[in-house]
Amino acid sequence: MSDPLAKASSDALGVQFSDVSKRYDRHMVLRDINIDIGDRELIVFVGPSGCGKSTLLRMLAGLEETTSGTIRIKGKPVNDDPPRERDIAMVFQSYALYPHMTVGQNIAFPLRMVGEGREQQRAKVENTARLLGLTDYLDRYPRHLSGGQRQRVAMGRAIVRDPAVFLFDEPLSNLDAALRVQMREEILALHRQIPATMIYVTHDQVEAMTLADRIVVLSDGEVQQIGTPHEIYNTPQSRFVAEFVGSPKINILPAKAEARGRHSTRVTLSPDCVFDADFDLPDGSGLIDVGVRPEALTTGEGALRLSGTVSHGEYLGATKYVYADVSLLADSKPCRLVVAVPPEAAVQTGQAVTIGFDPAQCHFFAADGSRL
Repeated sequence: MSDPLAKASSDALGVQFSDVSKRYDRHMVLRDINIDIGDRELIVFVGPSGCGKSTLLRMLAGLEETTSGTIRIKGKPVNDDPPRERDIAMVFQSYALYPHMTVGQNIAFPLRMVGEGREQQRAKVENTARLLGLTDYLDRYPRHLSGGQRQRVAMGRAIVRDPAVFLFDEPLSNLDAALRVQMREEILALHRQIPATMIYVTHDQVEAMTLADRIVVLSDGEVQQIGTPHEIYNTPQSRFVAEFVGSPKINILPAKAEARGRHSTRVTLSPDCVFDADFDLPDGSGLIDVGVRPEALTTGEGALRLSGTVSHGEYLGATKYVYADVSLLADSKPCRLVVAVPPEAAVQTGQAVTIGFDPAQCHFFAADGSRL
């Protein structure tokens, strides 16, 4: 597996997007996309519906034309190449299996299309079926399979081609929660065994965080951040990324800020909660947003504290989330915070609570959403 911390070098790229844009009539869907994807890297495109992630994948596959920019596979520009010449295989959300063909025939179909001999087809299908645990199902039809088994067949049809790049377009969205967990494990195992670049598109942040070497976060047709799951979660480069990744969502609190000197800013959350933070404030003073994750908050302890009232709690077995309303600045609305507490913590609706936190665990965002 590729080193997730290493930035792809120019001589080891699986896929490269250079200033790629896509326009439909007057509507710009993707703007100046620049992504370098390492050879054998598993990279995940994540973002809300309509952000352009599936369009980007379809452009790479040759199913959509680029408006401008260059797409390269293994260093070779492919903008003008038809899909069959791009050395890619795609796994769709809908499985796209032929119902009148058996599992074996579905897996073998790409080999038949390129005129491969029957013996070679049989050997490759058997090897692929063994890899995916489908050996006992080769004579069955898709209608006799579960959703997870059908998705494995779709993956097998991609694997048998031995492509340079695998494309996954939300392949698990039709499966139930337990099957999604199982299939994530199988995709990771597949990545370890197959020497190919894998690009995976999803709107599910859990899939992104658990599968990716690196994550590309997209919004409104633009790349918001590229980084490892750890970087995306712990060092979000915008308020959008901070709010999109993490469940429950990060707490966002309005605050007043005043520059105190180089790399020092005075932050006021409430009259009783004022602290200095290590960042520059370009405008000297103004309103900012402070982000703090639920697990970084505590009840009753902390270097800094806010007073609130418990709205309700959620018990989830291994953890418990407490929702509390706090009053901050005089001219701001009350803010509801979610705090991760031990499952045995005793809190009641309407109870007064003190919420503590460490300013070192806060994220600071300017009015335009950029990280400070």
